[in-house]
Amino acid sequence: RAKFFHPHDLAFDPWKNLIMTQDYAIRMISPSGIVSTIAGDGGGYPRDGPGLAARFQMIYGLAISPNGDLVVADTFNNKIRLIQRNLDEDGNHHPFGDEADYLFQQKPKL
Repeated sequence: RAKFFHPHDLAFDPWKNLIMTQDYAIRMISPSGIVSTIAGDGGGYPRDGPGLAARFQMIYGLAISPNGDLVVADTFNNKIRLIQRNLDEDGNHHPFGDEADYLFQQKPKL
């Protein structure tokens, strides 16, 4: 059985998977009930990387684009991050795995 730690935002992607954010990870529940971690390794300091190599700290905010890409608010790291779906050579979407890229970064005031 999958365990969840502080689930926050919930949204369905175009393929009826339920996408859920928790403090340090993004999880996906398939229509058949299979739970997988899309991104996040449980760490706190930000790190770009594919899937489980990415790091977040307190994800509070989730949006899903029509093509299934995710935009999340990496709140305590003051970043808005994009997680793109993989595309095959025919342009078909597949599970996540590309790097979690920064869209915007709030610079701290000195």
